[in-house]
Amino acid sequence: WQITDTSAATGIKSARVLNFSGNQPNSIDAIISPPINLTSLSPTVALKLKFKYSYAGKVIQGSFGLTQNDTAYDKLKLYVSTTCGRTWLVKWTKQNEDLQTTNAPLQNSFKPSISDWKSDSINIHIYLTQQKTNFQFKFEFLSNGGNNIYIDDINIDNGTYLSMKEYTSDLIDLKVYPNPITNTSTITFNLTYDSYTKIELFDVLGKLISVLENKHLQAGQHNYSICKHDFNSNGIYFVKITTNEHSFIKQISVN
Repeated sequence: WQITDTSAATGIKSARVLNFSGNQPNSIDAIISPPINLTSLSPTVALKLKFKYSYAGKVIQGSFGLTQNDTAYDKLKLYVSTTCGRTWLVKWTKQNEDLQTTNAPLQNSFKPSISDWKSDSINIHIYLTQQKTNFQFKFEFLSNGGNNIYIDDINIDNGTYLSMKEYTSDLIDLKVYPNPITNTSTITFNLTYDSYTKIELFDVLGKLISVLENKHLQAGQHNYSICKHDFNSNGIYFVKITTNEHSFIKQISVN
């Protein structure tokens, strides 16, 4: 991996593996972050590691028209660690056509245009709730003799409350209805396992409004009633449900 000004998703520079030529097949190239202390970030805001990447497969021409063209593709993996790099957990992987961000593989050395970049992310909120002080990530590129790959805009994003809805998980089928709240509403969710569970309401600035529940709950469906008078005023709020392993957040509107 090298810093290059050949192309960038934003700004003028990105990280690149010049894989089209000069990089041996089956080689492994990695970017490893230093340890990152997550404890200063607010646990009421779901945390993601976001990044952009750009890649094309490589067309290998046949010999003198006697053999057909072939295509070589490579693989990119994203790992995380909280053990100072002693052990790594794969959180994201793409390879072959699934990794490709162009319309087709190329015969030439790949240099992405602005439309060739893709954005993706992984949810790392569990490491925030665990108050990890040594979080690390690693991008690992496994060459199969294909084309160049670029990475840019790597961010650990604590988001804004307006983007909370993208972190709402189907794992517990968390719903609030009716939403917006004009009088009374019901918070409903389904636990797949017995768990100590905390249910909290926050305003748009992250201030705790109330704690609806804070005890061990059995697996199954759970319902909690809330009303407009539970909130200070009309506006945007959030319900946060924290279990033994995960946190889930749902945006609420109060009219």
